[in-house]
Amino acid sequence: MTQPFTTKSFWKKVLEWYVYGSFHIAIVTGFYTAFCYQITQSTFDWPYIIFVSLGTHVIYSFHKIIALDRIKVFRSERYSLIIKYHRHILIYISFSLVGMMVSTLKLSFDQIFLIVLPGLGSLLYVLPIFKNKKRLRDLPYLKVFLIAIIYSFLTVFIPTYEVFGIHQQLLFFLASNFFILAITLPFDIRDVEIDHADGVKTIATYLGKDKTILLSLAFLILACVTFSFAGFSTIPNWKIPLMTYWLVGIIAFFSIIKCKNQEDLYYSLWMDGLLAIPTLLIMLMN
Repeated sequence: MTQPFTTKSFWKKVLEWYVYGSFHIAIVTGFYTAFCYQITQSTFDWPYIIFVSLGTHVIYSFHKIIALDRIKVFRSERYSLIIKYHRHILIYISFSLVGMMVSTLKLSFDQIFLIVLPGLGSLLYVLPIFKNKKRLRDLPYLKVFLIAIIYSFLTVFIPTYEVFGIHQQLLFFLASNFFILAITLPFDIRDVEIDHADGVKTIATYLGKDKTILLSLAFLILACVTFSFAGFSTIPNWKIPLMTYWLVGIIAFFSIIKCKNQEDLYYSLWMDGLLAIPTLLIMLMN
């Protein structure tokens, strides 16, 4: 029976389209990349920000399409929506690919050169080209570390490579890795069921939910401390990004504590949304 139309049901469908169409993660990735330009107090490199945002949309969407056969046996609203609208997702991928090609024309040679390795890693993360149709993400305990390294390289290392010295650049890169690990480990908690079924060993399947939360909090503290040292005494007006980062760290701290046994939108909407908060806060302060 078709459910009656209500305003609440309409906005719920819009929200699900926004999140499970991978638009949310693409947009917050753009904001997270912009945060690096705010730190360096340089003009936003819009072609690069757009490229990374659209590339994120393609990878996340493609990952959903590749995983269709795996998720059909799981009865969850998230998987049901992905299966139902997978043809729509393919259309969104094609538009994002066109946008990526256009934005590439505006990138420098150095940017394109540096994108190649993490871009290849992103593809290997989702493509089932290894033995028994395994993906790079299926290797034991590797998933969250791959996400952190690739994501931080694209959103932090490349935007800052012409501005900072290598020592400072590596500190920001390391801080980003810790932060991404902190907010990604809760997704391992969410995915325990499907990872068990796929035979994928993750930190959450090994440590259990409670210890994984503690590890996530430890990474978050390391992120805040490392970020503080990265810009100390070298970046003008450092207090604003520093206060912003610690405020986001406090929000993330309580979000991680409450992440166990939450509905999927808590992870896919709220936890991913933490990536956009630093940029938005700095915009409000200026």
